[in-house]
Amino acid sequence: MQGQRGRNDGEAMEYALRLLEFRARTRKELEERLSRRGFAREDVLDVVSRLERLGYINDEKFVREWARARVDTRGFGRLRIRRELLAKGIARDVVDAGVEDIFAGVNEEELARRLVAKQAPRYGNQDFITIRRRLWGFLLRRGFEPDVIESVLRELDTQS
Repeated sequence: MQGQRGRNDGEAMEYALRLLEFRARTRKELEERLSRRGFAREDVLDVVSRLERLGYINDEKFVREWARARVDTRGFGRLRIRRELLAKGIARDVVDAGVEDIFAGVNEEELARRLVAKQAPRYGNQDFITIRRRLWGFLLRRGFEPDVIESVLRELDTQS
């Protein structure tokens, strides 16, 4: 079948495999890249389905690897990771299951404590209320739930 610009699904498969050589991609991400490249919708869906059947695309595996990397390298909390994965077009149930699986072995309060220990000295001689407010915002942007943030900052309050 010929694509929008005279391309066929063989070329689409070749391009998709080249994209996957660089890094893992989600189903939606691959569909978007192939469509932007000008391949016919039918060819795009066929190629992506074949790659999924062959195991080259696996959104569940992608979620686990992405979440693990974001926790380990950036110290992100579950809310931030969940938001990023949903933005990538991964199904909500797949994201929820993968994130819960990863965070089952993570102590989020300890992770937040380590981030606070690194971040707090940057605020220098500012008053305690300002430091607390900034740390709250920092942890919230990192994707920690308010109850985790409050628990960690309450410990900071008692230390001061």
